[in-house]
Amino acid sequence: MVKKAKALLIALGVILILFAFLLISVMSKHSDELNAYLRSYAAVDHYRNIKIADRSGTTIYDGGFSDDSSTRLSTFHIIGDQNGSRPSSILAKEQDKPLEISRLTGYRPSQTELQLTIDLPLQIGAYTLLQNHDYNGAIVVMDYTTGEILAMVSTPSVDVLDPEDFEAGAFLCKATTAYAPGSTMKAVTAAAVLEKNTAAAEAFTYDCTGADSYASCYQATAHGVQHLDTILSHSCNCGTGAIVRTMLLPDELNRYVQNAHLLDADIICDFDCQSGNIDANDDLTWSAIGQSADLVTPVGMCAFYSAIANDGIMVSPHLFSDTEMEEKRIMCTDTARYISDALIPVAASTDVACTAFGKTGSAEVEGADAHSWFVCSLMDENAPTYTITVFLENGGGAYYAKLLLAEFTNLYILGGG
Repeated sequence: MVKKAKALLIALGVILILFAFLLISVMSKHSDELNAYLRSYAAVDHYRNIKIADRSGTTIYDGGFSDDSSTRLSTFHIIGDQNGSRPSSILAKEQDKPLEISRLTGYRPSQTELQLTIDLPLQIGAYTLLQNHDYNGAIVVMDYTTGEILAMVSTPSVDVLDPEDFEAGAFLCKATTAYAPGSTMKAVTAAAVLEKNTAAAEAFTYDCTGADSYASCYQATAHGVQHLDTILSHSCNCGTGAIVRTMLLPDELNRYVQNAHLLDADIICDFDCQSGNIDANDDLTWSAIGQSADLVTPVGMCAFYSAIANDGIMVSPHLFSDTEMEEKRIMCTDTARYISDALIPVAASTDVACTAFGKTGSAEVEGADAHSWFVCSLMDENAPTYTITVFLENGGGAYYAKLLLAEFTNLYILGGG
């Protein structure tokens, strides 16, 4: 009886060993197929376990996209879709993260909860305004004391629930794409000369006749005797060229712009941007006024003017609420205040209903209408500490960006939407 039991146990052991060997052989033979299946399932399931909310906790994405089309359209360039068509988007980045998958235990989903600095009503308002005026462009709103991005919108956009119906260029995020900055660059140039020699920069004078051998002013306007502050407020091309040729070498302008970080691909420390560019060696005067080889993203320009508003300290722009703030001084306090004071009259010429400073920009584009820029920082004690950038692709001139920024600011920031 005992011998029979032993024989039975041995036989059972042999069967188990053979079964295990067979199972391992099958799994090894089909490991690629099994792994691909598990990963495919996990990738789809992973999207169901992601929750994204705005700064106040309002849901933007909760395992699926919002039923509200304005939410989907206004946030597409940040959130992305489930196909990875926006490689720098949040969903695409989440998809790229390694998944813990075992052939024995399978895939164990975990909840990912992300809170953004975005203010959803402000985001939707920016998108709606661009759409209502039929502009292709971008609006960026940043808190200059914290670096938080309150809105970052690009048009045209894509509705992820109707992905076949979209305009050309809809997948491109214009807020993080580099364009010729036009005269918004003059504040950067002013900072460079002030940082090199404050006394000489403030003492500089130039008699503008509307044109010289290097540049001409808009409509050949003769601005007369100019100092640096009026060169800025009048957006005097000739004066800008004269002061930069007097005070800076091309490499000095290049170096200041690079050290000011507005060209950085990681200007948003937790979201990808396109790198900007400057090469003042190509043409110092035209580079100083934002043409030539100059390329800056709307986010980058927003960050630079935010530093001016924040007494020369740039707080790293960011989109996630748990990102730690990083501060970089890019100009001294006196430089920042000189520039902001010089640019108060520019903002005062708009309908923005509070004390602010700002700079226009019309960037020439070969064979097309000029890009339109306006960057504005609110400095009123009764207003939030926001810098707003409006960029209109081929918008036809800075005037249109000024109008749109004033409408947006008064309606959605000062008026509460």
